Amino acid sequence: MIDPGFWLLIAGGVALLALGALRRRSVADSRAHRFGMRPLDDLTQLPSELGRTALWSLCDGGFERSPVGGRLSLHAHDVDVSVFGLESLRARRGEWAYLELEPPFRLSSPLLVVACRLPRQLPHVLIKRSGPGDDIGDRPFEGMSSLPAAVRTNLHMGRSVPADPVPALGREPVARMTPMATEGEWRVWSAAADEARALVGSDAGWLDRLGGELLLGEELVIELLGPLVLVYPASAGELEEPRAEALLAAATAVCERLLASTPTLGPRGVDG
Repeated sequence: MIDPGFWLLIAGGVALLALGALRRRSVADSRAHRFGMRPLDDLTQLPSELGRTALWSLCDGGFERSPVGGRLSLHAHDVDVSVFGLESLRARRGEWAYLELEPPFRLSSPLLVVACRLPRQLPHVLIKRSGPGDDIGDRPFEGMSSLPAAVRTNLHMGRSVPADPVPALGREPVARMTPMATEGEWRVWSAAADEARALVGSDAGWLDRLGGELLLGEELVIELLGPLVLVYPASAGELEEPRAEALLAAATAVCERLLASTPTLGPRGVDG
């Protein structure tokens, strides 16, 4: 005879899963309405380059939350845009990874990501503002809300692991820019150093203005790879509205700059 408490435990777990799914769907519906987009089932609409990004390497893949998608018209181009929460697969295992650049950094989980597809072929470029994510040590009380993390801690198992290397980024920054209005600096990594510096420029002013006051001083990460443009926070966790709207505005501004300063990629190659 199976203890009735077992079935109550199973029923409670199923109920929690159902409530979580309903909440995520509600967030997706609300976000889609706010941004003029539509809820998505998954991330299959994104370019395959996503799997070669630093974001994917740090998260070891992950689980999308409340994805929405739509299309924006920028500089006479239609740009596909997706907004989604991403929970790191590593977080499910009670661990976290750091990217072995100079200096190394890590990401929080979950976080909000804006992904855009441009009619461009861009080199792999990573732009990051300095901030708490540069401290790759354990954070106070970090593992208390995660059972796998607590188990690993009690068993004296390591929780930090180096992420898979991303050779296309190099190791040393190819550019450093100091903001005018706030503290810290912007760092740029890319194996295509000259192209990266040309895309980013030498003035950090446009980076400081991304997202306006709501993102002023935010530890943002901007990643370019092929047609893919990603904008996400390194350590702010999952941004809720209206800050999520500011993150979308930041990604839009990045895309507008790239569209205005790089040649169009047409069906026969570069159109100019």
